[in-house]
Amino acid sequence: MDWQEIAADVGKAAPLLSSLLGGPAGGAVGALVSSALGTPAGDAQAAAAALADPAAAARLREIETTHIERLQALAVQAAQQQLAADTAALATAAQDRASARAMQTETRDITPRLLAGAVVLGWLCVQGWLLGHTVPADMREIIARLLGTLDAALCLVLNFYFGSSASSRAKDAALADAARASG
Repeated sequence: MDWQEIAADVGKAAPLLSSLLGGPAGGAVGALVSSALGTPAGDAQAAAAALADPAAAARLREIETTHIERLQALAVQAAQQQLAADTAALATAAQDRASARAMQTETRDITPRLLAGAVVLGWLCVQGWLLGHTVPADMREIIARLLGTLDAALCLVLNFYFGSSASSRAKDAALADAARASG
């Protein structure tokens, strides 16, 4: 068992402590939680067992109140680290796109255009075939896998030629999260 697994239980009494348990400061915050609960330092399983005690919530609130400035500083530091990681990932992705486009401009290689054309043509052929035919039961899985592969390849082709943005990925992630929450 690790600290992230008991974060929700800790959050019922001390939300700031809970939010920090799963991040880079999790070990230090786990030590605070352990000291508040009187369990061995770093032992998340013992802390989880100690949370069953009704007095545990009061001790956690007390620790959170006592160390509020330090915990807030850790939360800010964790947010800054996450922002730096996100910025680095976006910079890497932008460099990758720029490099691919520069290579294509420089070499004028026909291969990407041929592959893109084959993907689009394949996708259109499968779609057209599906409109005019009933898929036999023994072929449904194969056709579904083929179409899924072609759909993903078509997205890559469109992103290569027309670009994609971080806001589009963020929107897609938000929609996926909403679908998981409602389903």
